[in-house]
Amino acid sequence: MKNFLLAFLLLSCMMACKKKEQTKKPLDLSGSWYVSFYQVGAADHTSDFSGYTFSFNTDSSFVATKNGVNYPGTWKYSASDFIFNITTSGTSSLQNINEDWLLILKSETEITLDEDSTVNDEELHFRKN
Repeated sequence: MKNFLLAFLLLSCMMACKKKEQTKKPLDLSGSWYVSFYQVGAADHTSDFSGYTFSFNTDSSFVATKNGVNYPGTWKYSASDFIFNITTSGTSSLQNINEDWLLILKSETEITLDEDSTVNDEELHFRKN
C-alpha cells in the first residue's frame, strides 16, 4: 500500500509540475499564426479557433482574423517570468484565452502556453502558418 501511495504522489506531482521555458529571449512572433491546440481540462476546444489567423505586431497589438473580420487585441511577454498575456474583446472564443499564460515551449514555428494558475488546466498552442 505504501508503494502505491508513493507512486501515486510522484505521478501526481509530475503531472502538476509543468516545466517552463528556460531561455529568456524575446519572442519573435512575426508572420501569421493559428491555434493548433486548445484544451480546457479534458475537453479539446481547438475547433473553436478553426479559421482564425493571428498576426502579432511588435507594438504589442495583434489582430485575429476570421472570414475577413478583424478582432484587435493586445499581447505582452515578460521574459523575466515567462508570462505571455493575451487581451481581446473579440468573440467568446477569443475572450476565453484572455489571461496570463506561462510559456512552456517556444521555437521558430510553435509556442506552447499553459494557464498560469491552478484553477483550470488549460493549454494553448500557436503554430506558424
